[in-house]
Amino acid sequence: MKKSLLLSLAVIASFVLNAQTVQRTVLVESFTNASCPPCAAQNPGFNVLLGNNTDKVAVIKYQTNWPGYDPMNEQNPTEVATRVSYYGVTGVPNVRIDGTTNAGTSGSVTQAMINTAYGIPSPLQITLTHSLSADLSQITINCDITNPNTTFGWSAADAKLRIGLIEKDLQFPTPPGSTNETHFNYVMRKMYPDATGTAVAPIPAGGTANYTWTVDLPTYLYNYTQIGVVAFVQSEGAKTVYQAAISQPQPLPGAFPDAAFSISTQGPTSLCEYGLTPSATVTNEGGIDITSFDVSYTLNGAPGGTQNWTGALAPGSAQAVNFPAITLGGGSTVVEYTLTNLNGGAQDINSLNDAVSPQTFNTLSPTPVGTSLLSDMETGVAEGAPAYAIINRAAIVDLMVVDQPWLAAAGAPGATGPVGGFAASAKSLLAGFWWTPPGTSTSIVFDKIDWSNNTLDSITFDLAYRQYIDENDRLLVHISTDCGVTWTNVYDKGGAALATVGASQTFFVPTAAQWRKEAIDVSAFDGSPEVVVRFTAVAAFGNNLYLDNINIFGTVTSGVEDAIVESKVNIYPNPASSQVNVEFNMVKANSVTVQVYDVTGKLVTTLLNNQVLGAGAQNVQWNNPASAGLYFVKIRTEEGEITRKVSILK
Repeated sequence: MKKSLLLSLAVIASFVLNAQTVQRTVLVESFTNASCPPCAAQNPGFNVLLGNNTDKVAVIKYQTNWPGYDPMNEQNPTEVATRVSYYGVTGVPNVRIDGTTNAGTSGSVTQAMINTAYGIPSPLQITLTHSLSADLSQITINCDITNPNTTFGWSAADAKLRIGLIEKDLQFPTPPGSTNETHFNYVMRKMYPDATGTAVAPIPAGGTANYTWTVDLPTYLYNYTQIGVVAFVQSEGAKTVYQAAISQPQPLPGAFPDAAFSISTQGPTSLCEYGLTPSATVTNEGGIDITSFDVSYTLNGAPGGTQNWTGALAPGSAQAVNFPAITLGGGSTVVEYTLTNLNGGAQDINSLNDAVSPQTFNTLSPTPVGTSLLSDMETGVAEGAPAYAIINRAAIVDLMVVDQPWLAAAGAPGATGPVGGFAASAKSLLAGFWWTPPGTSTSIVFDKIDWSNNTLDSITFDLAYRQYIDENDRLLVHISTDCGVTWTNVYDKGGAALATVGASQTFFVPTAAQWRKEAIDVSAFDGSPEVVVRFTAVAAFGNNLYLDNINIFGTVTSGVEDAIVESKVNIYPNPASSQVNVEFNMVKANSVTVQVYDVTGKLVTTLLNNQVLGAGAQNVQWNNPASAGLYFVKIRTEEGEITRKVSILK
């Protein structure tokens, strides 16, 4: 036994003495998102740390599909999702070091973590290079994996080589997501052949295995001067990264144009202005002349116009492109511009300075749409706005119509049934506080309605909201009678007062029992010829708010005064608890019906049913109302009706 043990120790000692290793390059994999507030807060410091360790690390960042919109993820969601699933990442930001170390958030990564990983020798050497084709359409990647040990071969049954195309430094002119983050580093754009990688065959002692790809570049790249490549060999089972390497961006193989594109559209600055003049400017930010380009614009996706320019635009010079003025109708008008055919189809090496964001101009219908407006969300499309409404939002998911399929596809737990008010309909309006940065304000404005002949005007709506912990997300309702020049606040609730159910750290999708009906008395605006109603959601990064069945209505004045003296209709006490007196004065004998409705328009009780009453004072009683709330008492004759409000307290 002793001899056997000594022999084993001798073999191990011989292996160690003969083992040859090389310096490790540490692989840092970061999971982030352009609409993630913690990412935006922590990434700047994280990037500084990475910049201080360029001789020690190879970095690749995956832009995930949550918690909000990220165009970089939309361009390659599948391969990012594969890496998310591989590590079981459940939240961002998250950083993995050499595969096996979950470093936590990007703000948790320290110099000591990098130094520790850097101090572990590697059994492999990776030599990585890349080059671009003359027309920038393809990339050739060459990866040599060398076993530095001249005594023993190297093998790992489950080893995979993964190659990631990155854009090292992207500076967006405006935030691409809903945060203020505009600077993104080491963004993974494509993996070769895909995110599952390539099996690495055994490498004999001192041997080298070569892997080469010549492939088309993705068409969605932003900046060709920032193209780099990251390679790493990883154990599938243990997820251990044996070695990593980075091929830094290279000089381009020739001279290419670089056009910057800006827009200067003159459009409506208020809800009731309708003139729009499209305009754009092209600036040469490259080193060669720009000799031609086309500028086009669309209105809500429909072609608006195209101008073709030819000439000699020298580096540093600019050229304005102006289109004829047009008149908009009501609603949201999205104006989008494109710059194409640069120098007859040459590759623009940096699209970030010419990919301008769409412009949205919101205008109300020039004339009122009626004396009332009911928005039940059912005609709205997912991620869109309901009919007769426009939404002002920072990102597409701030405020939008949703249904159960949309929520289920987004991975929302509990999205198993109808999500309309009280689960009685398919759709509702979602204010996504769950992913919206604190302080973000998003609003929905409804078309003008005419209350010239209205009385007892009201706003009712269904509401469901819960806090995440104790956030003060808010909902405000305003009314304007001068087309949005000034606004009057008529509703303001937030936090616990707004909530319809207790706080939860699970993405909130309401059940039928988690809704509440709200009613606002806006009779102060009776007689206004043009009334505009606005709902505003102010985020505190809590949980979600849902709205449905927004009803803006009143009673249209009729000829009922021929039978009833309107000034002598009295409801008392008001508020009431156990008994309500409905007192009115008849001018002449007439058939009378008196009914009580709740704020949803549902008939609660009939106090008189087509009963003939004589001229003179009348009194009808509503005894023992069952529930607290706001109610409408309607007195109807053959000539019209009068409505009065009454509040019941319990």
